[in-house]
Amino acid sequence: MDLILRLLSVFLICVVIKVLYNVYYYFLAKKYFAKYNQYLQNAIDDKSDWTIQENKHKIISIFRRASLKDFDLPVIEPGGFGYVKTMKISLFDNLPLTREDIPSIVVQLFRESIGVFRSRMVDAINPIYWLESLVFLPKKLFSYLGVSADSLIIKIFQIIWWLVCATGTIIGIIFNSEFRIWFSTHYNNFIHH
Repeated sequence: MDLILRLLSVFLICVVIKVLYNVYYYFLAKKYFAKYNQYLQNAIDDKSDWTIQENKHKIISIFRRASLKDFDLPVIEPGGFGYVKTMKISLFDNLPLTREDIPSIVVQLFRESIGVFRSRMVDAINPIYWLESLVFLPKKLFSYLGVSADSLIIKIFQIIWWLVCATGTIIGIIFNSEFRIWFSTHYNNFIHH
């Protein structure tokens, strides 16, 4: 019984940490989203504002913690003499730019990151999330390590995990003294009636 209370305490601590972590980043994303919107408004009003340049690293960190990835934007610019230059630029490296295509994408990233952190807060108190995490533990661990979810190694370890869990559960039930007493009582009642 003492072991169960300890495991339950550890589990509750994990839940609280997951909620607090995501609450923190949820409000941080909302804060920087408001600053970004103010930055865009200041750019329209031709006011000098260095907020995004000063906080670019923090904003990129928020996006990455929400599992949002950087991507390249195609750029076509006149090169003179009838030529055009084509190149690709990193969105994260160019967050402060107010070109027409970048702010709309950055706004989408802020909204998506806010949604991700809100969803993770709800997941922290959702028993189905924790059950699914336990059932698919090898897949989650290997994904965390950067192995593709469709990898054969993940599937092999997932099957091994399920077999170990099923075997452990069956052995735990069969060799549990309370289960044996309950089973023999019900079996004897069934046979004698």
